[in-house]
Amino acid sequence: MGILSWLANVLNVVTSKRKDDRHLESLRWQIDGGDLHPSAFLRALPILLPEDCFLVLDPGPGPALPDYPVKVTCLNEVARLAESYSRHNFCHHLYAYDRAGVVLRWYDAFADPFQVSERVPRERIEAFCRELNVSYEPI
Repeated sequence: MGILSWLANVLNVVTSKRKDDRHLESLRWQIDGGDLHPSAFLRALPILLPEDCFLVLDPGPGPALPDYPVKVTCLNEVARLAESYSRHNFCHHLYAYDRAGVVLRWYDAFADPFQVSERVPRERIEAFCRELNVSYEPI
């Protein structure tokens, strides 16, 4: 059992029904997160996304990880573990979803910009970017 799977058991994380790109709403925003460390991103994520979202981390080859709820306490624990990883070794891809579909998609996580759904209000985008000192633009 990997450390993130172990943490999911400790936090009683329940795996929800995952959504894939077929349910992706229109992408509206691109955020330049290529220089972010995973721990900073995870701690700021609740600013960007509401608590009814789930985060999926794709480590690449290997077993699937559970879906983590976008809740401060849960993401702070995952962020604490992420501190021991370089930004390029934490996960390859990630995405977040809610009941309506995917709201955030990040291929080549922590290397390239990521995309956010139009359902995320601009005010949340601005607050998140201010917190992490990163830029965003409409796409």
